[in-house]
Amino acid sequence: MPKKNELTTGYTSVLYKTPNEDIGFWYINIKNSYNELIAIPDTASPLLKSNMLMKLRETLLEKSESSESVTCPNGISRYPNNLLFGIMLWLSLILVVSFILYIIIVDDF
Repeated sequence: MPKKNELTTGYTSVLYKTPNEDIGFWYINIKNSYNELIAIPDTASPLLKSNMLMKLRETLLEKSESSESVTCPNGISRYPNNLLFGIMLWLSLILVVSFILYIIIVDDF
């Protein structure tokens, strides 16, 4: 699925690149976790299986004081359209501010 949607490389940010927005790192972690899980033999002890599942859970989930959430890069829900959404946001803000200023100036006359 990630390869189909081209979610294997790149960054979700437009202006800067930070580790928490690295799609490649995220994809490699998921891929390695999957490969380790598949590599567990059927004859493995329940303790080994349990330890591997706990390691997988730590890799895929972020734990906070009140909840758990899936680990994924910030902005992945908008990727690869992040630039388009950013441009649309700024244009909308400029248009709203311009409209408000126009109404204020026109109402004064």
